[in-house]
Amino acid sequence: LSLHDALPITSLWALLGDLTIGQTWFGSVEVLNGGDLYVSHDVHIKNGELKVDGRRVNGDPSDLDVLGSVFVGGSGSANLLALWNAAKGDIDGNLIIGKDGPGAAILWGSANTADPTQLEVVDPQAGLCEIGREFDGGVSLDEGGLLRCRTIELGRAGTNGAGSLTVDGGMVRALDVLRVGQVGGGAGQVDMQNNALVATTGTYIAPNGVVTGTGTLAVGFLGLQNDGTLAPGINVMVPLMAAGHSQATSAAATLAISGTLTFGPSGRLQIPIAGATPGLYGSLAVTGTVALDGVLALDFRQGYAPQPGDAFTLLAATGGVSGAFDAVQVSGLPPGFGYRLDIANGQVMFEVNDGVFEMRLPLVWR
Repeated sequence: LSLHDALPITSLWALLGDLTIGQTWFGSVEVLNGGDLYVSHDVHIKNGELKVDGRRVNGDPSDLDVLGSVFVGGSGSANLLALWNAAKGDIDGNLIIGKDGPGAAILWGSANTADPTQLEVVDPQAGLCEIGREFDGGVSLDEGGLLRCRTIELGRAGTNGAGSLTVDGGMVRALDVLRVGQVGGGAGQVDMQNNALVATTGTYIAPNGVVTGTGTLAVGFLGLQNDGTLAPGINVMVPLMAAGHSQATSAAATLAISGTLTFGPSGRLQIPIAGATPGLYGSLAVTGTVALDGVLALDFRQGYAPQPGDAFTLLAATGGVSGAFDAVQVSGLPPGFGYRLDIANGQVMFEVNDGVFEMRLPLVWR
């Protein structure tokens, strides 16, 4: 069945075959007020949108049930899978975004965490959420949004499609592995904020991958391998002027890693710094061990210029820290200032001094 006009569904509608939404003309399907849409094969959103929204008075959610796969992307200007306001979706095949054209998916629950807006793609024989196949693709969640996939891949090897995952207070769960970017393929990016949670069995950040923001990244027994960029964020809200110096206020600026963290030679830890107060510079808190390599990049912002004695705890790992960064890069400051980098007792500390650069490493792995 191919749809080019709006089709509202407020009860049960079962389709024994494929559903294609939009081709030459824009198409729209809306599942509203506790309605149910059942599709026995695949869904293709090529030039239009599929929106699942709301619940019945008795609490029964609007529901999307697809026995095949869902493909989002085509020649149209808008290709969107949207779940809103405690709606639920279940895909027995795969979720492919960015096939035949750009595409996107959103799960917005409006902070209703008791009845989250939920999409499940976890069938043992499938369960791939591929975001950014041949073309760019993105998935975004707000607080009250929940996405569960067996495997999540941002970008695809051999193509130019980039994949993005924006988690603004919601939860993403990969039962197996999350891959951010692909070697020889599309780039990937994960943006986290507002107590976001991304839980996986293991996470790999490729050289063209970026994970940024604040929240918790729980990586399971496979740990986090970073060959790309890990960038804890800061959320500078209001610049203030005091005694002729620019200051700023900020929310919490820690990205928590639950599990082990390993930096590869191409790995990068990128730290924004807008002040010496915790919350005005990014940091990592790791429950497992950390193995350092690659580059530490310090990005001074908001006109902040550190003074001798200013100190920053950039990383703290309860399991201890081993190794060292190959290089330290500083941006946002004139060259020539002195600083010391201490790597000991499970911490990476950066302190400004009056002298030249020093790096102090532990004699043993603690």
